[in-house]
Amino acid sequence: MRKRTRATGKVMTLLMVLTIAVVAWSAPIKETPQRAIPPQVYSLADLDRISVGFALPLPDELRSAGMTEQKILAACAKELSDAGFEIVADADAPRLQMIAILATDDLSPNQRGYALLATIDQPVRVQRLEQTLVLPTYVDLVVGLNAKVQMKRQLKVGFDKLVTNLIKRARLADSVRK
Repeated sequence: MRKRTRATGKVMTLLMVLTIAVVAWSAPIKETPQRAIPPQVYSLADLDRISVGFALPLPDELRSAGMTEQKILAACAKELSDAGFEIVADADAPRLQMIAILATDDLSPNQRGYALLATIDQPVRVQRLEQTLVLPTYVDLVVGLNAKVQMKRQLKVGFDKLVTNLIKRARLADSVRK
């Protein structure tokens, strides 16, 4: 039991370090005039058209379980479309990028740690460089530790949560902007 607890602790530590790194990496680039909400949320204001994709391929273990990028993106696109977003294939549109990462440990072969990341990448003017760069302006993360047999269901719930959070925060940004 002690080995399993230690292994679970290692997986959770890895996920927490990943979470901290992503949050630090995604710090806002420019402060918003609206101080009522965080700048990364405010960057979602007036977002009405969006493209969706994966920044990295799904891990092989998820593919073996029957998950595909196409199925996940179709579900995300449907939820966004139902909420009023226009889903486009335009390279210039803000892009919802998804990433799924699995963490395993030999001492706990039936457990899987996971991190699901969603970013909105869009053009941002970097004054110091006098250039517009496509950067993540919004980041959300879902992490968890589950039994291997529950991974597919839990990841579907996690991706749904990322999209639901995006929709709620975009509506919040719209309400502050008006």
